[in-house]
Amino acid sequence: MIASFTITPHATKVANDLLYNNKAPLWIKINMPVVRLVTAEWLPPQMREAYGLKTSKTRRVVYRMLLGLTRGVYPHMPMAIRKFPMKYYLKDMRRRMDNVA
Repeated sequence: MIASFTITPHATKVANDLLYNNKAPLWIKINMPVVRLVTAEWLPPQMREAYGLKTSKTRRVVYRMLLGLTRGVYPHMPMAIRKFPMKYYLKDMRRRMDNVA
């Protein structure tokens, strides 16, 4: 199914808005290079190219190192820190939905 996906200009715009968001809080902006790296490495090559994301041997090595670090650190992080992004975005989504209604 993935091979038959067509990346539309609208999908590319949404991806750019998510991956290059200049209006995000500072803590999110700081993490965006890592998010872009992980996103690029997770996508199949044809989708990665359609979205204009890059990969290289160096980026793949950094990605593997990041995964190893995450596997070692994440299980030992306090639950409050692990759940913070989810709670932040749920609160933001609810706030935005209240403003629309």
